[in-house]
Amino acid sequence: MASRLTLRLITPHAALLDMECDEVRAPGPQGSFGVLPGHAPFAATLDAGPLLCRDGDHLEIYAVVDGFVEVADDVVTVLAEEAVEAKSISLEDEERAIEEARRRMEGLSPTSDAYRKEAAIIRRSAARAFTARL
Repeated sequence: MASRLTLRLITPHAALLDMECDEVRAPGPQGSFGVLPGHAPFAATLDAGPLLCRDGDHLEIYAVVDGFVEVADDVVTVLAEEAVEAKSISLEDEERAIEEARRRMEGLSPTSDAYRKEAAIIRRSAARAFTARL
């Protein structure tokens, strides 16, 4: 029998997933990375983007924002600041949030806290919008 992975997705609010699967893909600061059974242990930071868990032909897809990934003994533990199941994301709401944040940024100094707050909204909503399109 082929080896399998266990994916655990945990946010500060809830444990969202604990499932077996064949492959996990996660967003990292230098791009997406994949994990297959037998992968060497490692830890990495998590960026904003889609988290995919493939189990045969079935995909579980979540939009995640920031956190950490740890791989050890065929267990992938994802500790995310935020995670939303792709099928529950409203593309229209995320696109609207991006446009509203862009409007609020106009005239703000890029070094201001208000500017950074709006940039974080854009980053989160862009990750969700991208994930919703998958």
